[in-house]
Amino acid sequence: MLEHLLAEKALTLRGDVLEWVEGMRLTNNLYGCYRFSPSRQFPDAYSSALATFIRDLLDDLIMIGDLERSQWIALLRSFQQPGSGYFFDERLLHGIGDDLFSALELTHACVSALDILGALPLHPLRFLNEFAHAPKLIRWLDERMCAASSGSHLIDRASIECRLIFHIGGLLICACEWGDLNHDILEVLFRWLDASVDPSTGFWGTREGCGLLSSMCGSAYIYSLYFHQSRLVHYPDKVIDSVLLLQRQDGLFGGTPESDFAAAMLLAGMLMRCEYKQIEAEAALRRLQHSILSFGLHNDDGGFCVGRRLRSEHSHFGLKWLSSHPSESNMLSTWLRCGTLALISEVTETPLTRVGWVLREGNEAPTFATWL
Repeated sequence: MLEHLLAEKALTLRGDVLEWVEGMRLTNNLYGCYRFSPSRQFPDAYSSALATFIRDLLDDLIMIGDLERSQWIALLRSFQQPGSGYFFDERLLHGIGDDLFSALELTHACVSALDILGALPLHPLRFLNEFAHAPKLIRWLDERMCAASSGSHLIDRASIECRLIFHIGGLLICACEWGDLNHDILEVLFRWLDASVDPSTGFWGTREGCGLLSSMCGSAYIYSLYFHQSRLVHYPDKVIDSVLLLQRQDGLFGGTPESDFAAAMLLAGMLMRCEYKQIEAEAALRRLQHSILSFGLHNDDGGFCVGRRLRSEHSHFGLKWLSSHPSESNMLSTWLRCGTLALISEVTETPLTRVGWVLREGNEAPTFATWL
C-alpha cells in the first residue's frame, strides 16, 4: 500500500505543487507577486521569496523568460530599505522597531531568493556593521543563549534564538562572499558555536535548560551554516540520537512543518557525515515520509498544510504575519513539506527520488541560502 502511494505521488506531486503555487501568483501585477494562501487577498514579499524556493527545488525556474526573471528581481529589490539594508513589507510588518526576528526572517528570505534568481540586493546590508566586530558579535551571541535560558516553562525560546543566530550567520556569510566584510568574522562566529554546542545532545540550547524539541528546531538551521561552509560537525552521533528520541508514534516530529523539516535536515545532514545508526535513521525518515503523505497534509488543491489535527490557527515560527488555518494550504508549509520529502529522497531509497528534486551544492546537505 505504501509503495503504491509513493509511486503515485512520484508521478503527480511535482505537477500538483507547481499548479498550486501558480494559483497563488497574481497575474495582474509584476511577475513574481505571490500570496501566502488562498484566503489571503494580497501578495507579499515573503511569499514571493518562498515561491522561488519551491520552484527552484522542483526545477521550474528554467521555465521563466528573461523578462519575467527581471520583473521578479525588481519586485524583491523594491522591498529593501536603502539606509539600513533591511527588507520590509508594510503589508506584513508595522515597522522593524524592536522586532529583529521578523526583520531578519524577511530580509534573509529576500536575499536568498535574489541569489536563486541570480541577483544581489541593490543596497549593502548596513545593519550587519554592528555584528561585524568580534567583541560585539560575541556579546550578541552570548545574549541569545541568555535569552533562551531565561524563558518561562511556557515559552521555550531555543528555536527563536537559534534562528536569529542562523539569520545573522547566513547574512554575514553573504556579505563576506560579496566582499563587503572580512571573512575573519566568520571564524569568530564558528568558534563561538563550537564552544557553545551541548556535547551531550549535539544541540544549542539544551545546555541552557531548553527543551529537546525546541533546541532541535533551532539547531537544524545553525547546522545548515556548517554544511554550507563545510565546517566540521563535532557530535553527529549525538545529533542523531537526539533526533531519534523525538519521533512520535505517528512518525512525525512535533507535528508542525518546521519541526518535521528540522528533523529531516539533521538526519540527512548527519547521515552524509557518519555511519552511526544509519539503519535506524533511514527507517525514521521513511516513517516521516509516509506520515506526511498519509495524514492529509498534502491537500487536494496541490499545496501542503500545517496539519488537520491542530484545532487553532498556527503561527509559523511564532510570527502572527505567518499565520494560517491548520488545514489550509500555504506557501511556507508547502515549502517545508516539499523540502522534507526532498531531503528524505537524498538519503533513502524511495520512489519520490523520481520527482526530480534539485538540491544545491552538488548533493551536499542543503545550504542556508535555499533551505530556510
